[in-house]
Parts: sequence; structure tokens; C-alpha cells
Amino acid sequence: MSMGAFGALQAMSKTLEQNRALLKKNSVFDKFKDTSYGPKSTAVWEFKKADPALILQISEKMQKARKSEVRTKISILIVSFILGIGVMWLGLQFLLHA
Repeated sequence: MSMGAFGALQAMSKTLEQNRALLKKNSVFDKFKDTSYGPKSTAVWEFKKADPALILQISEKMQKARKSEVRTKISILIVSFILGIGVMWLGLQFLLHA
């Protein structure tokens, strides 16, 4: 083996050691997750059940909101394009007649 290859092998070996060390390392969350200053929460979460009519209503509402967003974005794009063309035209007119 040439001497250059040894450097590459040594770098690979060092990288593997560092990766193993990362796997064994405890995170700060793991250290402090069991320590708390208040009482443990014993609350049980209860979620409302949605019937199909409500799900359909929410879906339609979201579709309307999405369509409204798309219309707004397209109108902003068109207005900015027209303004950009106008500014470029005015600049060209100014340069040609200066």
C-alpha cells in the first residue's frame, strides 16, 4: 500500500469511531425528561369524533380557501409582471430619448 492510502483509511476509521460515539451519546432530552418540578400529568386526552358530513364540510372549506389562495397568488403574479414590463418600457423610453 502507498502512504496516501493509509491517510484515507485512517480518516475512514476515525469517522466510524465518531459515528459510533454519536449513537452511544445520551441527549439532553434523555437526561432531563424524567426530572420535572411539578406533578406528573395524568390527563387523558379525549378527541371529538367527526362524522362524515363534518369531514365533507371541512374538506369543502379547505378547497375554497386553497382556490382563493391560488387566485390571489396568480393575480399578484400578473400585476407584478405588468408592472415590471411597464417599468422596463419606461426605462427604455428614458434611455432612448435622453
